Parts: sequence; structure tokens; C-alpha cells
Amino acid sequence: MVNPFVNDAISYIKEIFYSCNLVELLNYTVIYSVDELIPYIEDQIKQDSIYAELCINKFDQLLPLALNHFFKFKLYLNVPESTIFKTLIGCIRRNSHYSYPILELLQHIELHLLTENELDLLFEPTKLIDHSSCLNLLHQQREQAEKITKIENKNVIKGFHDLRVIRGRKCQYDDKIFVINGNECYIDIDLKQQFLLNCIKLKLGKLPEDQMSYTVLVSKDMHTWSPIIDHSKHKCFGPQLLYFNERPIRFIRIEACPFDYFNELCLHGNIEVLYSTDPMEIDPTTTFLIPQQTLLAKNLKLMSDNFHKTFPANDKYQGNDLIFQLPQPCIIDSMKLWFGGPTSYHIDIAATEKWIRVFSENEVIGWRYATFKKQPVSYIKITSKAHNHVISFEGFKFPAI
Repeated sequence: MVNPFVNDAISYIKEIFYSCNLVELLNYTVIYSVDELIPYIEDQIKQDSIYAELCINKFDQLLPLALNHFFKFKLYLNVPESTIFKTLIGCIRRNSHYSYPILELLQHIELHLLTENELDLLFEPTKLIDHSSCLNLLHQQREQAEKITKIENKNVIKGFHDLRVIRGRKCQYDDKIFVINGNECYIDIDLKQQFLLNCIKLKLGKLPEDQMSYTVLVSKDMHTWSPIIDHSKHKCFGPQLLYFNERPIRFIRIEACPFDYFNELCLHGNIEVLYSTDPMEIDPTTTFLIPQQTLLAKNLKLMSDNFHKTFPANDKYQGNDLIFQLPQPCIIDSMKLWFGGPTSYHIDIAATEKWIRVFSENEVIGWRYATFKKQPVSYIKITSKAHNHVISFEGFKFPAI
């Protein structure tokens, strides 16, 4: 039973939580046996993990039992396992006067994610734990880590606070949430366990005009990475719908191509990772989507022939050379559009920057269906055959299903 004085202290601490020193607060819970504070601290760290991340370099100031409490919050920390492990081992070696429950603390560290050189820190220069205990724990953790969960049509990341970014950082600008990395050209996400997955949904950049080329790699253990999406030669923007062959995944790396990486890599924070049962066809060679439903022009970026923006009114388009950029490369073989008057026109497509003419017609009117060989497309150009003639059409969509 907690006495009234401690109850008052707990209430006061909750009111001024973010002005408290977390190290002193955890030590307080140990010294005065105020276990009631631990769930509250955990809830607050779920909402703002930076409060706990700042504490990692202050392990030396934590009492051994308080350090054990701290590790209950580890899965909310946006820090690599190796960083936490090396900081912990350094703290234990510097504070040999404390009797740390080393085996108990190591149960909070996923040893199977560490390299052999990192594990050697347990035994050099002096042995902190016997080899058999370490191997037993490592074996148990590997068995647990091999379990695979399948959840259909539901994001396995339960909101922004559940998103664990171990390379990069989470932040907020103008009431919008982002994941950024200003130091490296990639962002690593830890799903905290293995899931069977086949779909990732994300949004690139802070601004609508932001675009980049990128790849997506995945891993089960951070030791071996496998590429699943390759958009390295294609400019992409806005929402990205990425499908791939189902596979067990724990770690996801979104890597910007170096020539696209200037100041910082930025993704919107509402990242979705799931096992989707929606039918979706993928080209096995390029990993690009083969759309099964019609895509509308309003979801594209409209550009002029020198790649400056023009501005359509409603669903009608007018100009000399009209160029549409897809948010991501797709495999298509048809499109349709409607001409209000007799029109002669060309359709060219490009996967990167080399245009290929795929369709032409003369003096046509009404709905037109263009078909061509199925191939990767990032840009579509519709041009009048008449020199300097303005072309006008509406109802543009693809594929022509």
C-alpha cells in the first residue's frame, strides 16, 4: 500500500513529467519502491521516445535495478541494437563496483542481431558472462526470432508511435509527421519481429514537387539484405504502392540513390507494411506493378516538354506537348482519351529519359484507345502532329481496361 505522501509525489511527477530527469526518476522508483510509476513512464515514452533515447549515454548514472527498468522501454527506442549493447557493456565495465544482473540485462538485448566482434565485448578484456550461458541465451533468442506472424490486410505498424526507426529519426513539421535522415542516404525500420509481408505503402518527400530514385531492401537479421524494389533509375514522387512476392521480413531499408540525395532523405510518417490479399500483378524482371485497375490522370504530374509544370482545368488538358509523369514506374500496354474535334496526334512513352513512339493516329474524334507492347513507363507524352498546334483532350486514363 502506497502512503499518501508517495501518492502526492506520484501525482506531482505526472504533472511535470517532461521537465523531470529520467535518470533521477528511474532511480527514484527503485530507492522508494514506487513501481506504480513504471507503467506511466512507459506510456509517456511510447508517445515520445526521444525522452528515453537521450538517456542512453547516461547508463552510468542509473542504479542497476533502474537500468533493468529502463530496458523495459527498449522496443520504443529508435536506436540500433548494437548501439544499446555497446553502451551497456561500456557502462558495466566502467562501474565494476556495482553488481549488475548481467544475464538478466542481456535478456533485453537481441544478441542474434549483433556481429561476432560485438559479442566478443562480453569476453574481452575480461569475461562478463560464461560462454555456455551466452550460447544458451543466443539459442533461445534465435528460436524466438524465427517465428513468423501473418496478419492479412492490416498494417503491422500500429501508428507513428509504434514506428521504430533505427537509422534516421522521426520528427514533426507543421502538424505533419516525417521520417528523415540528414546524415546517410537510407532509412532503416525495425518491425520488432518477423512478419509475412507482400506490400509496402509510403509517401516520398515533404513537398508535392519532391522526387527521388530509390531502392527497398529487407532483412530478417540486419546481416543479410535482399532487394525487393528497384526504382533506382526512375524519378518517383508522392504516394508509392509497392508489391513484391511474399516473404518474412523484420527490417526494411529505403535507400535514396546518391545522385538524388542532397540534404536529407524524407518520408511521410504514415508508413504501411502489410500482407495484402488484393490481387496485384508484378513484373518479375523489373519488380514494377502491372495495374489491374484504371489509373486517372489526376494522380499524375503534368509537365510541359521542357518539364515545367502547366495547369489543367478539371479533367481537360490543353497544350503543345503534354507530358505526364507517373508517381512510380508501371508496366502498361494501353490508354484511352477523348478528343472533342478532329485531331492528329502521337503518343510517346519513356521509362527514364529516352522517348519511344508507341502510337499515332490521324484526324480522329471521340474516344480513342491506344494499344502497344507491354513495357515499363514513367512518362507519357501526347503531341499534336501539326507543328505548333495546341492539342486538347480529356478523360485520359490508363490502362484502357
